[in-house]
Amino acid sequence: MFLRIIVILIIILSPAYADDKSKRSIINSIFENIANKLENLSIFSDDSNIEATITGGEKMKPIGSISVVSPLKQTEKTMIFNQTQINNYFVRGDDRQALNLGFGFRQLSNNNQYFLGINSFYDIDIESNNRASIGVEYFSSPFSANANLYKKISGAKTVGEFTEKALSGYDLNLVGQVPYLPWASINYTKYQWDKIDASKSSKGNIFSSTLNLSPTISLELGVDDNNIDNTNNFVTLMFSFPPKNQSILKDNFFSEVAYEKSDVSKDMLIKVKRSNKIVLESAAAGVVISRLN
Repeated sequence: MFLRIIVILIIILSPAYADDKSKRSIINSIFENIANKLENLSIFSDDSNIEATITGGEKMKPIGSISVVSPLKQTEKTMIFNQTQINNYFVRGDDRQALNLGFGFRQLSNNNQYFLGINSFYDIDIESNNRASIGVEYFSSPFSANANLYKKISGAKTVGEFTEKALSGYDLNLVGQVPYLPWASINYTKYQWDKIDASKSSKGNIFSSTLNLSPTISLELGVDDNNIDNTNNFVTLMFSFPPKNQSILKDNFFSEVAYEKSDVSKDMLIKVKRSNKIVLESAAAGVVISRLN
């Protein structure tokens, strides 16, 4: 059931679906095939968390994703989980889909105030560019941090007149609650994608703020400052089901304490923060483009 929801929503998010009947048929076929294969893995349960996101920016077309995080094995203090995500984004102005399949382990602290985790993912797009990653994480209600190391697996792929190469890299993500505003957080991401043929590696910093508008809706406003195309402002709208265990704007605008500690045992299925789009070098006629879009 969950995968059928994913298929329908991600197809709707794809501009090609509305613009071209032949592309619509191809997209339907691709995602129905993905859904069938994933459902056969029996990795989804009724306890799964589903999140849909739509992102827009001044230098980008709207993109979308659907993710499902599901418990595979759970005890009072530990959890093994699966995270699967399907993305629709753009490469050289053309929309593209990618799949992220990951597994992780999380250990809850004795007082339930934080958990530690480790995870591994495999990413592939419809042009067969693929990579793997390993990540570590720390999560508490006022502060969280995680880091991911990405390693390219595939070699050069020919797409039309372009040659594409997946890139290796890393990112570091820090999230902190705004003092006295438990419904708002400040986020920082540092990232780098290692060049292959380009003149320089792609690296930058992302600064953003997340506002929890309701238990099911959050809004992220931010800027990506990098060495390739300078700055890019963006907005992400996130929809979650079931409702998240989080403070929201209408409950209490100001808190009496700077940071409210809470039981995070209900957050063990929160989505791993990582880069889910496969970053590529793209070359044609000797000109190398080192950014994704």
